[in-house]
Amino acid sequence: MKLRQIDYAVRLARTLSFRKAASEAGATQPTLSNGLAQLEEELGGRLFERTTRDVSLTPFGRHMLPFLDTLLGDVDEISKAAAAWHNPAHKILRIGMSPLIDLKTVERALGPYRQANPGVSILFKECLLDDLIERIQTGKLDFGLRVAEPAPEGMQTVPAYKDPLFYLPQEVHGSDHSLHPWRIGALPSALIICTNGACGLNAALQRLFEDEGASLTLYPGYALSYHVIEEWTELGVGAAILPAAKLSASNMTASPLEDRDGNPLEFSYEWVMKSVRLANTPAHVRAFRQHIETIAPKLLNG
Repeated sequence: MKLRQIDYAVRLARTLSFRKAASEAGATQPTLSNGLAQLEEELGGRLFERTTRDVSLTPFGRHMLPFLDTLLGDVDEISKAAAAWHNPAHKILRIGMSPLIDLKTVERALGPYRQANPGVSILFKECLLDDLIERIQTGKLDFGLRVAEPAPEGMQTVPAYKDPLFYLPQEVHGSDHSLHPWRIGALPSALIICTNGACGLNAALQRLFEDEGASLTLYPGYALSYHVIEEWTELGVGAAILPAAKLSASNMTASPLEDRDGNPLEFSYEWVMKSVRLANTPAHVRAFRQHIETIAPKLLNG
């Protein structure tokens, strides 16, 4: 298995175009196609369905893509770690994020830290939830961002920000297109479309519904992205619940989700880090921890 082949697969999954993926990778289309065929043979299954007009991920491809994407991110992290070794004055702060995190919101809280620490490069890495915690525990990440849940042993959490939830109704013939809030206890019986669970959406919704005393029935398949979730609701596959930051600007059907008393429901996000503050923790990491505990909450919550 070669990194170049993995790069081809990740680019094709993102663009769904052999022409665009080959252009981005600086390769010819035959070279990209051959590289993908070799990767599929080694993995033991087809990653993509190919027709004369369309390219799409197979179920096996949707399963493997997060792992391939993570591997490419590891390579970038190794390169930056090597650069930091050769140039000690250049410091790196490594933050892992669940795909549910809204980077634009997070960036609002980082301005003062960046100004006070101009020699620090902040490296963001999108991680699967299990991978996120393992990387913090082993020192591969300094901090993590995820949907709030009970902290693992040896970990500390700090509140980050909140994002309101929206209900996307299943599109069926004769649907009521009027926009109005939806109460969680009075939702239609449509199945709720989610991802494969690695981002935290599924578990967060399960906890939310349990806390509200409501029943959640998930669609038996899963979507590859939040954009696909929106498309599937429009096609009538099922309904969905997404945080505001993950809705596309063109969405015309999503409405606020409320609790039984009419209060807005939301996801709470949190920073995750090691509980113990070691004496040898780099100064720029200690400074960031102080920043998210004292300054960041004021910037994000007003």
